Amino acid sequence: MIEYILEHTRLVPDLSEYLEKEKVMSEQGIIITGMDLYSPMQQVMRYWLGYELFFYELHDHPARVERLYELEKELAKRKLELLAESPVEMPVICGNWSDEFHTPVFKKYFTPWLKEASDYLHAKGKLTQAHIDGEMKRLIPLFLDTGVDVGEAWSPAPMTSVTTGELRKAWGDKVTIWGGIPAVLFEPSQYSDQEFDDYVKRLFKEIAPGNNFIVGMGDNLPFDGDINRVGRVVELIDQYGSLPIEI
Repeated sequence: MIEYILEHTRLVPDLSEYLEKEKVMSEQGIIITGMDLYSPMQQVMRYWLGYELFFYELHDHPARVERLYELEKELAKRKLELLAESPVEMPVICGNWSDEFHTPVFKKYFTPWLKEASDYLHAKGKLTQAHIDGEMKRLIPLFLDTGVDVGEAWSPAPMTSVTTGELRKAWGDKVTIWGGIPAVLFEPSQYSDQEFDDYVKRLFKEIAPGNNFIVGMGDNLPFDGDINRVGRVVELIDQYGSLPIEI
């Protein structure tokens, strides 16, 4: 049944919502969109089998699992072709990783496809990005082989076990990092205004001189987050974030 669905899926592009939002955004930024948030083997892991069953099946019936992987890849290639002809400047091609699930399969199944997808989109004049809001400690060195240009929604400690400084040391200027301010920092019940300011200023020191870094929130504003702190980030950037950063 799963094979039948994948073999007979028909893709119908609809850019209406993207074009509407792009018009509203204008020159103020870009619209983040692209493929499904999960690359081919991650689709198998998450949607078709579930993470626990996936590892049992990969061990007991590897040929069956890899058949689904190949079918997902063929479908993903058709999505890439649509993206290549679209006005989307920097498509998302994967994301939502976490060490405990993805490290065992990342090098064999994720890296080659991400490299192939990035190379294809680069040839079409696009940049690529991945949504890296999860625990990344063991995946950091593997990411460099993917060819992905931007790691978006970077969520450092205390949300994960890795600091921005550690990530910058590992990646240098090879990957543009987008994020760096943990979403939990926007919760007044957890962090005072002074603690918020101090964290952001330490972030500037970690990323100095500031190349290949887009300061932003690691993922979404919490339901109890203070929207005023988003504006405070802009004020701190104006005060301390001019390139080259010398705070």
